[in-house]
Amino acid sequence: MLFCPVTPPDVTSSGAEDPALSLLGQAGMVAVRVADLISPAGPDLGKDGRSALVAARAGKIRSGDAVVFLKPVVVAPAVVRRDGRVQAAGHPAEHARLGVAEDRLDALAGQGDAIGQIAAGVTLRGKVKGVARRAMTPALAIRFTLLMTLMPSDADYAEVMAALMGDLAAVPWQRPYTLPTATVACTWREALGPGPLERSHDKLASYTGSRKHGRTGDAGTYIKPMLIQAA
Repeated sequence: MLFCPVTPPDVTSSGAEDPALSLLGQAGMVAVRVADLISPAGPDLGKDGRSALVAARAGKIRSGDAVVFLKPVVVAPAVVRRDGRVQAAGHPAEHARLGVAEDRLDALAGQGDAIGQIAAGVTLRGKVKGVARRAMTPALAIRFTLLMTLMPSDADYAEVMAALMGDLAAVPWQRPYTLPTATVACTWREALGPGPLERSHDKLASYTGSRKHGRTGDAGTYIKPMLIQAA
């Protein structure tokens, strides 16, 4: 299962205005000549080594050239530091998704980013307070809890978080990012409470109540039990 699909983010108003994003979604892979890759910060990777490499020029690829094939992780605005380092703006939690499972959840809920909409109304309890940017967000905590129901039963918190964040954790974000520990994830689950997952199930039930479900392969046959178990 793909947990972090590459999709056009909010930084572009539509794929139609940037044909490259549409091509990226179709191909799913980028090829760059190794000879074209350089560090934007000079001979090394700059102050703290947190920079992406960039393509110095768009050299034409010829048969026999050494080429690196790259699978895109995220599309985000660039942050260019004074020494030339190229980093990604934003927060990795804004891009984490549950792949096909979340696509089907959105389809059944009748709206895009159903989890994000529910997370927007969450009031955190206990040790997590305020709205300051942290390693986790309410939406990430909801996705983490849902993913726990899809992962093998012996997967621990660290394995679930690593599967959810994937390569997003390796991106050189403008602020250094490390995966939340099991303690942090547990604290956020407690602060979240069962309410958001119950609302997810209620929202899905209200939308699908008048529709026929139960057919083989129907998304509702496993999405709704997943929400019940998570809650």
